[in-house]
Amino acid sequence: MADKPSSGLASAFDAMLSQNRDRFDTMLHRRPDSTPAPARPADTPSDATESVRFLNDRYGRGWRHEVIERRREGDEVIVLCRLTVDELDMSKTQFGSAKIGEANAKPITTGSAGGIAFTLGSEQTGREKDTEEAAFRRALDDGLAKCVVLL
Repeated sequence: MADKPSSGLASAFDAMLSQNRDRFDTMLHRRPDSTPAPARPADTPSDATESVRFLNDRYGRGWRHEVIERRREGDEVIVLCRLTVDELDMSKTQFGSAKIGEANAKPITTGSAGGIAFTLGSEQTGREKDTEEAAFRRALDDGLAKCVVLL
């Protein structure tokens, strides 16, 4: 007759599986009973960039960013941006850049995650004169988009 595994090992293994499932469910914003967590209210402004909309949709208020460095080199603005996602206990830092005077910016980053294609970036109409501040906003969005890709 085959020996049965000791109940002490089986219960320790079951406890470990249960803890890992609970941690995984917490990471996915689900309660341990597998029912989805209620959606957080979206307070994304209508003029938000694609990166900000994506982060708000995915993480609600659980993310933040900071500009660590900002500089201008000739006709280009360069920023060093740090994105922090609290629930993942993760930070990503990337450079972003934009040229001053390029009001018709192209999409910055494209890719796919889980079979869903996405484009992060900003497209401007070019109707307003591009300023250093507008280039800074595009550079910041460029840095954020690059951080999002790393998540």
